[in-house]
Amino acid sequence: MLSLNHCNSPTFQENALIYFPNEKQGGTWLKTTSGVFWDGPPSARANFVLKHTYKDLGIFFSQQLGLPNAPPDILLQELAFVSASYSTGILDESTQAHIHDIFKDMTDALTDSEDTICGWLPELRRFPCIPVEAPSGVVQLRWLDNGLYLPDIGREVSGLFKGVVPVVTEPPPR
Repeated sequence: MLSLNHCNSPTFQENALIYFPNEKQGGTWLKTTSGVFWDGPPSARANFVLKHTYKDLGIFFSQQLGLPNAPPDILLQELAFVSASYSTGILDESTQAHIHDIFKDMTDALTDSEDTICGWLPELRRFPCIPVEAPSGVVQLRWLDNGLYLPDIGREVSGLFKGVVPVVTEPPPR
């Protein structure tokens, strides 16, 4: 089998030759230089991870086109992107679920490489990233060091504080 790496080819860098379907927008054509990766965490929605869409075409995308896997810091970038979009706004359930998915993927990445995650901790303090239900009932993003109450498992004790102090939210039901 002839193995060619076309990812660095001017044809694939300059021309949008990869189709990525999107239910909301009807799909888009991508260049290999536009945040396109073969594999990566499902919560990385600001980039394009093809493995979830083209499961059976791994050899073509990863070996023939030479698309890389997403770097570990893609999760930090995704969280920063969501934070910038909602830093002063109220979070809907879909966005809360997305943020919790990012943290779940970060937890999964921790099992693969503790060094990567430890390097992220200072970065997480640079933007509001924790979904918190304020005493008013509104869910917004808060800074890590902004006086948060971490809820207990079962939420018996945190129920006493609801409406009094900001409480970190849990993933919404799906």
